[in-house]
Parts: sequence; structure tokens; C-alpha cells
Amino acid sequence: SYANSSWVMLLVPFPRGSQVTGTANLACVIHGVSSPVHVSWSVSGELQEQGLTRSLKARDGSLTLINHISVPMDTWTSGKNFTCEIKFNSSGSSVKKSTKYPPARECSHYIVPLAAGAGLLLLVVSLSLVWTLCPSTLGFQPRVSAPPASEEQQEIKSQKTPTESSLIR
Repeated sequence: SYANSSWVMLLVPFPRGSQVTGTANLACVIHGVSSPVHVSWSVSGELQEQGLTRSLKARDGSLTLINHISVPMDTWTSGKNFTCEIKFNSSGSSVKKSTKYPPARECSHYIVPLAAGAGLLLLVVSLSLVWTLCPSTLGFQPRVSAPPASEEQQEIKSQKTPTESSLIR
């Protein structure tokens, strides 16, 4: 009953959202199957009671199944591993989806590269400012261009002495 277009997703409560009710609601969504599947839940390896399953039938005849469990908030926040296992009838294979509190965020693997990039950018900008504003403190002397030669000096250079003229030839 598992097809190429099938997928499984585990939905978990937002960390602050369920603190009001005292229970945590988790759901396993199985999309695109052709027949019912067997769903089981375990908490850190211990099998839990079966969840409540609801099904939706699409126009093409495929099913979307939602299996839902509620656990006490202290169980959810205990750091234990929650696993939803789906066994498909025709193939005998299974799919497992696991999570624990707090749920992993999809973008968390970007944090280190972003922090390193931001630090490098800050370093480059800081060095650029220091280089521009205080070059002599770094041991570098700014280049000072020579003042333009006066007209008198240019005339003197253009008038060559006889010895200079003979040396040039």
C-alpha cells in the first residue's frame, strides 16, 4: 500500500503551546496509501497504547491517515524519544519517525555556518575600518604623493648642460 508518492510526517506540539492544557498531542500523518496501515507508538522503546486513527479519501482513491495520541505534558517534556512506526500491509516494510522534546528545528543545522559567516564578516569590516582610519598604528605609513614640480624646476630640467648632452649621445 506504500507508493512512490506516499509520505509520512510526525507532528508534535509547539514547546509553549500545549503547556496550557497539560497534555501534549502528537500525530503521525501517512499520505498517499491505498489501504489502511498499522500504526504503533513507543516512548523510549516502550510500546504505548494505540492512537486514534482518522482517514481522508482523496479523489484519486488514495488515503491520508492521521494517527493521534495524547500524553501528559511531563511525559512529553521528559526528554524521552517518541516514535511512530507505520507497517504497510502489502510490502511488510515499515517507516519510523521519531522526535523528542524540544523538537529539532529544520533550520538548526544552519546556525553554525551562519554564525561563522557573520563573525568573518564582522572581522573583515573591523579590519577595513582600522586599516582606513589608523594605518600608522599598524606599522604602515600612508603614501604621500610629492607636490607637483614648479615651472622653474621644469625649465631647469629642460635646459641641459653641454656635458649632459654629450653623455646622452
